[in-house]
Amino acid sequence: MELKRSKQFTAVLDVLREEELTFAEAMDDDSCLVNLLGEHASYPVNIRYIRELHLLHFSISHYLKVQNPARLPVVCEGIARANYGIYLAKFSLSEDNVILLEVTTPLGRRAPERMPILEMMSTLMIAADTCYPRFSRLIWSDCPVEEVFSDLLGPAADEEAVATEPDDAEDEKDDGETYSPEDGEFLTEV
Repeated sequence: MELKRSKQFTAVLDVLREEELTFAEAMDDDSCLVNLLGEHASYPVNIRYIRELHLLHFSISHYLKVQNPARLPVVCEGIARANYGIYLAKFSLSEDNVILLEVTTPLGRRAPERMPILEMMSTLMIAADTCYPRFSRLIWSDCPVEEVFSDLLGPAADEEAVATEPDDAEDEKDDGETYSPEDGEFLTEV
């Protein structure tokens, strides 16, 4: 029986071949597994086209499993902090407590172009390289989440470190400066 690939997934495979990436195709659906080398590790990336929804889905399993139940709340807070401000990708925890990183994009019925596919893989690699060592520390040490994610703002960020804006963006200071909401700075009037 010959497997009929969708044109969307065939376009993904063509990009992987053009980039000379080695991958293993699944025999039963529009998916493949490719290993991408990051700064801290080699990441197995599962790429799948979901026909019913016309979505292209990329996921990385970090092989980081939370084995100590006492560390689960800390790791979950770390996932929330890592996801804070990320719009294209998300971290999650699987049912068996393995940290996952996923990005999904709608394609409609058209085949994806080369650059968006490469940008999605790049987004995954940046997020994975940024957070892989952090999650390792959370899982294997007693470090508090605040220490591990101190440079990322999150829902539990220290309130003193959060800048506040004036109530009225048009208010002038006594020294003739006006607040600019576009860049968050005061502009000197001439």
